[in-house]
Amino acid sequence: MQLQPLRIPGGWEIIWNKFIEIDPLMINDKDDDLWLDFSEDILLIINKFKNVTLDLGWYPSINPSGTFRIYLISNEDFNNPMEIYDSRSKDEIVSKIEYLLTKFS
Repeated sequence: MQLQPLRIPGGWEIIWNKFIEIDPLMINDKDDDLWLDFSEDILLIINKFKNVTLDLGWYPSINPSGTFRIYLISNEDFNNPMEIYDSRSKDEIVSKIEYLLTKFS
């Protein structure tokens, strides 16, 4: 699997990246092994200068009925995210990630 290309501005550090190019809307079989790639830990990017974290996961993990979820965190306060964004569309998630990374650069 290829990783999903992302435009990441300077100042961001990738902690982990398992964000693959597969669009979940194109997986027709709920028993397909591709669902194993859709977990709560897909992408974690931090900007140490702005003290902002972007966390992407699939909720519920490995569930074909799930959705992508972005958490935007300030000062490592995971209990009070600045923003939460959900979408089943990979393209919408990519656009939102790139928007947030640019906004908080």
